[in-house]
Parts: sequence; structure tokens; C-alpha cells
Amino acid sequence: MKLYLATPDPRELATAASRGLVDGVWLSPAMLIAAAAGRTPDEVIGELARAAGRPVFTPLASVHDEDLLLEGRDRARIAEGIVVQVPCIEDALRAMHRLPLDGVRVAATLVVTPLQALVAARIGASAVCVDVELLEQHGVAADGLLRDIRTVLDRHALACDLVALHPRQSQQLASCAAAGVDAVVLEPAALREALAHPLTDRGLDRLLGALSRRPRVIP
Repeated sequence: MKLYLATPDPRELATAASRGLVDGVWLSPAMLIAAAAGRTPDEVIGELARAAGRPVFTPLASVHDEDLLLEGRDRARIAEGIVVQVPCIEDALRAMHRLPLDGVRVAATLVVTPLQALVAARIGASAVCVDVELLEQHGVAADGLLRDIRTVLDRHALACDLVALHPRQSQQLASCAAAGVDAVVLEPAALREALAHPLTDRGLDRLLGALSRRPRVIP
């Protein structure tokens, strides 16, 4: 399972990359706007693409076909590894189909049903993205939906990644892994929380206590 870090901060990205914990970068519109203070969004995306050396999933500023086509093509020229986010809505389906024909990788967002995932994968999306946090807020069991989408993609032999967005708790992250997702998108704080556990802390305390009682070796 791949891990995409949701951050516009090259320092956070470099830290995670040095530990082998990141396979790509995910940007939300809010992240891109905040990071672009005094710069253009393209400059931010280019900096992250160079720092990451990995895919950068970038939002676009429209939800309509023609604008998505133009902006998606422009974004793909910024650097290697750009993946543009296109919402899985009727007005955007033409762009979702045409951009891959032009060599632009597309991640379908706002996917909340297996049928939407099937359509997006069939017309050219290289990834379908399911917002776990959004589903849980509306009482939808994300793990069941992810399993259903995984089954549909596999049954129809569609070469499309299933990406789970923003699992906030360790149990949600474990459920995503068990459902067979190809990647998860985590913010740095959620990644740190996923790696922590009270029993790990207790075990560390015991280990440090044992090490402190070792006899000193005098050369």
C-alpha cells in the first residue's frame, strides 16, 4: 500500500521521504492556496515535484470540461509525475477521458459509489479516490464501500488504483489496508498518530530501563 503525504511543505516531505514513508504528494485546493502566498500555484507544484521526485496529485480550478482540459494540460507540463484531480461528475467526464489520451494522468475525485469508480476507471482515470473522512461524517461505512470498489475494479480487470483519502484514525487506516486499497492519503499529523501506540511507548520505557541497567564496560 502506497502512502501519499498531504502537505505543501517541502520540509515535511523531505523528512517523510528520508524515512521511506512517502510515495507521492497530495494537494487540496486549500493547501495550494495557502502555500502560494506570493507565488503562483504552478511554482508551488513545481517545487514540490522537484523535491519529491514522486507523483504530485494537484487540484484544478474548475469543474467544467473545457477549462479542465486546458488547465490539466498546462499543469502536466510543469514537471514529470503530475497527476491532475478531476471530479467524477457529468460535466467533467469528457475531460477525464480526453486528458489521458493527451498523456495526462487523472485521479478521479468525489467517488462515492462502485459505479462511479467503474465509469471513471473505464474512461481513463489512473486512480479513483474515496474520501474516507467525508463518508464517515455522513454515516457511510468506508471499509465496505472500499471493498466493493476493489471487487468491481478487479472483476473488470481495470488498471486503476484505489486511493483512500484522509483516514484519521489508526483503525480507519487498518480498515483501508484490509479492504485492499492501493494507496492512502495522510496528513503529517495523521501519519505520526498512526505510528504511535501506548503499548509501544510502554515497551520503549522498558527497553530504555533495561539498557540503563547494563553494566558499564570500561575499556
